[in-house]
Amino acid sequence: MPDYQLPASIALVVAAATSATVKLAASKQEGKIKLQGPEGEQEHDPFNVTTPEDVAPGEPIDGPQFWSRVWFHLRSSEM
Repeated sequence: MPDYQLPASIALVVAAATSATVKLAASKQEGKIKLQGPEGEQEHDPFNVTTPEDVAPGEPIDGPQFWSRVWFHLRSSEM
């Protein structure tokens, strides 16, 4: 067994234990997410990010024409 394996393994175990201790200590200080109940409705929902433009119907594309143009541009960029 090489001379450095025992000190290296001790250093790794100490680093893992230190990391676990710091993670546990930090997780107790983190805030909790508070969800709104039925009696505490908000006027502005921070998770509602949808705009009317996101759900507006668009024009359908012609699939074969679209992919032929994509392949054309891919082939022309390879040259």
